[in-house]
Amino acid sequence: MRSYRKKAPIRLIFAIVLIISSFLSAYFLSMAANRSKTYWITKSALIPGVVISSSDLVERRAALYTFNRLYLSVDDQFERFTVTRKIGAGELIPQAAISANLESMQFSAVPVSILSADLPADLVVGEIVNLYQVGDPRLIGTVVTPSLILEKVSIIGVDKKGENLGANISLSLSVRPIDVLKVLNATSSGRLVVVRVNG
Repeated sequence: MRSYRKKAPIRLIFAIVLIISSFLSAYFLSMAANRSKTYWITKSALIPGVVISSSDLVERRAALYTFNRLYLSVDDQFERFTVTRKIGAGELIPQAAISANLESMQFSAVPVSILSADLPADLVVGEIVNLYQVGDPRLIGTVVTPSLILEKVSIIGVDKKGENLGANISLSLSVRPIDVLKVLNATSSGRLVVVRVNG
C-alpha cells in the first residue's frame, strides 16, 4: 500500500507538468502566429536588372521577429523596383537586393556566341558567371594570356539549338551599358570563356 501511495503523487505531479507544458506550448505558438507577417517570395529566380512585377511573386506568412524589416512584406511598395543582385526561386526578397533608382540600374542585353567547350554544359538562365577572354590565333595570330573581362554577369538567355550541329551556343548577357564595348571588344580579338560563379 505504501508503494502505491508513493507512486500516486508522482503520477499526479507528472500529469500536472504535462498539462502545464501543453498550455505553455499553445501559448507560445499563438504568440508566434500573432507576430508573423505576410512577405513576398519569388516564384522563380530574379536576376540583376529585372524590374519586379506582381507576377514574379507569391505571398507567404513568416515570423522573422527582429529581422522583419530586412525583407519585403506585402505592406511594402515594390512596383518599378529593380533587382540589384540575384534572388533565388522561393526566397524572401531582401530589401538590400532591390532599388528604386532605375537610372543607376539600367542593363543592356548583349548577345554573344560561345564555343560549346567554353561554357558549362548545364548553364541555364538566371545563373551568375564571370567572363574571361582567351587568345584566338585565328583572329590575332598570336597567343594572348587569358584575362578577366567582367565579374558576376547574369545570364538572361541561352540558345543551344545549334549545339548538336557543332555550331556555337548563343548567350544573352545582362551587362551595364558602360561594359558593353568591353564585351564586344573581347569577342573581336579572342574567345570568351564563361565560368560559373559558385556561392
